[in-house]
Amino acid sequence: MGILTLVILLAILIGFWRYSENLIGSLEYQAASIREKNEFLAIIASPNARLILLEAPADSGNAYGKLIFDSGSGDAVIYVRGLSPTAGAERYCLWHVGRAGTSRVAEFSFTDTTLTRGEWYFGTLNPAEWGRGVWRLTLEPRGNQPTPSGPVVLSGQTD
Repeated sequence: MGILTLVILLAILIGFWRYSENLIGSLEYQAASIREKNEFLAIIASPNARLILLEAPADSGNAYGKLIFDSGSGDAVIYVRGLSPTAGAERYCLWHVGRAGTSRVAEFSFTDTTLTRGEWYFGTLNPAEWGRGVWRLTLEPRGNQPTPSGPVVLSGQTD
């Protein structure tokens, strides 16, 4: 009877151990999600927040996006929805075209899992990118491109 009791207690202890590992992983994920939401809220609640609507060219579907940035801190977030998934090395790149030229602001991939809900991407903008100009999201054949070479899928303008 003593060995059977020990085996049962050991099984219960192992069960609690695995449950606590799963619980810790879940709590870490939720904490990261809350931090991300707090970062997002700080950007949109800033008195320096600016919104740029990104629209697809007339002949290319119903994709859209929103670029929100805090011109005080440079923190930015882009929301996109309705884009095609990227394949292989393809990356979506956000470009700012202004008086100082064209600069790459952000790049990201877009997977099947993000198609149904849209996706937010965080970053920091260079102060030179806060001015007037055109914002273009292109689909590039690979990441880290020095200049845009792919088709424009979304665009918007800063006043």
